[in-house]
Amino acid sequence: MDMKTVNRLVSAVILAADTMPRDELLDTVLRLETLGYDTAWLTDMYGREIYVTAGWLLAKTSRIRIASGIAHIYGRDAIASIQAGRTLSELSGGRFVQGVGVSHPIAATMRGLEWENPVDKASSYLAAMRGETPLSVRAGADTVPLYLAAHGPKMLGVAARHA
Repeated sequence: MDMKTVNRLVSAVILAADTMPRDELLDTVLRLETLGYDTAWLTDMYGREIYVTAGWLLAKTSRIRIASGIAHIYGRDAIASIQAGRTLSELSGGRFVQGVGVSHPIAATMRGLEWENPVDKASSYLAAMRGETPLSVRAGADTVPLYLAAHGPKMLGVAARHA
């Protein structure tokens, strides 16, 4: 790694993209791109579907990366998540960044699901995303950067094991 790479400042913004008015969201992301921001991270909870929104923004921009930040794992199964991430990465020329996490109990209960031990849930979810379980899909190379939102040292351990 050269010094130019080491000294590069990365700039990112987290947007409440699931609830922002559509035109405001697009105008904001286009402005961030014009200003030279690297990444716009989109939230996922009560509003728009995060991967569809990311695809729309990737189609409307040319340089800025769009990230799911953080797509909660109770919203979709692991195979659907990795398929969405790989598809968005491929179709955008590698500008999609995938962030997933367990979120909070409301993420499960709002869908009628049972909240599980976060460490166990995240570990099994990442294993399926990475093709480490019999039910996993291995559709192409792992070309999408994958981040895990970690609350505490045990979750950091899960992230380290799946890095």
